[in-house]
Amino acid sequence: TIPDRTTGDVLLLVGERDAAHLRASREALVQLPSSATLYVVPDAGHTMEEEHARLRVAHLAEDWFAWTLDPQLFDRNAFVC
Repeated sequence: TIPDRTTGDVLLLVGERDAAHLRASREALVQLPSSATLYVVPDAGHTMEEEHARLRVAHLAEDWFAWTLDPQLFDRNAFVC
């Protein structure tokens, strides 16, 4: 399966109200490398069309990519919820 073949860092972002994908993401997380992170966006659905959700995802992705490229810039625990 894909999670078994994944060796790099992974950031999973899923809306709190997206029950099906939230369950699938939690199941996938245990099969991914220990560096994988799941962030549940509060009060967001599947498409994350809520403005607060889009902004949160943009900031999380920006920080995650910066951390992935230079881990000394950020505390990894900042991404764990």
